Amino acid sequence: MHSPIGRLISSWNFLPVRRRTISALARHFSKQPHCTSCTGHVRLSTNSARGPSDPAALTAEYLDDLLSHRRHELIARYALLLETPRDSALHQLLEGSLFSLEKARPVFETVGVDNPDVSAANFLSLLEGLIFDYCLGSRSRDPHSSETVRQLRIPIDIYLHGVGVL
Repeated sequence: MHSPIGRLISSWNFLPVRRRTISALARHFSKQPHCTSCTGHVRLSTNSARGPSDPAALTAEYLDDLLSHRRHELIARYALLLETPRDSALHQLLEGSLFSLEKARPVFETVGVDNPDVSAANFLSLLEGLIFDYCLGSRSRDPHSSETVRQLRIPIDIYLHGVGVL
């Protein structure tokens, strides 16, 4: 026999408000700022008028800020992604709510990588993986510290060097 909470959770799948609620949350998440700042900083590294920048460090700082200020929202987003695989419109809205492939692609085009579409998609996958690990994975148990930015920066730096951005 199910507990009252179990019955409520089971009935959630059949409530007509479920899709509207998920849709409203997805729209809310998609209205939050994308990681345009981290990909924009890669562009800044090639712009001598703005001075030198460290795109890996700036991206790591952005991710650290996300983890510090929007952690619960990030976790909710992952939960909703698990809820929406059959609803492609909602799933795509949630997928694009954190990072924008359309905004990342020109950064990799600007620096002349061989395949900017693949490089941008791989970069965003790396960032998604880091966010997931720090929200729900093995690093989620680590206390947030000044070392977090340094730890986030290492794989970002390796990737950007590997594709020739740095």
